[in-house]
Amino acid sequence: MKLTDTQIKNAKPRSKQYKLTYGQGMYLLIKTNGSKLWRLEYSFNKKRNTHAIGSYPSIKLKDARKRLAEAKELLAHDIDPNSHRKEKKDIDKNGSFEAIAITWLEEKSSDWAKVTKDR
Repeated sequence: MKLTDTQIKNAKPRSKQYKLTYGQGMYLLIKTNGSKLWRLEYSFNKKRNTHAIGSYPSIKLKDARKRLAEAKELLAHDIDPNSHRKEKKDIDKNGSFEAIAITWLEEKSSDWAKVTKDR
């Protein structure tokens, strides 16, 4: 039986954390403090991994299904979802305003006086 919104809303914390299974490796981890976290367990290069999808209620069941499909698509193309996320974050970080400003400053400041460059 697939997981439903009602089951998720009614899930209460217990003395030990537990899982509500959706299927296809995805589950909702209910922690002892009451937080509800979407997780995906998968195998990549013969190693078991866990991919964090997000937390409920910011990620609803419908959105978690979409993210499951995206992760499965990556796995079908021999791409590790965790590595893909890390690479994407690195790309976003390198495209930040700070990184662009530092690059611009290095390129433009070569003929500036030291006082101007420091300022």
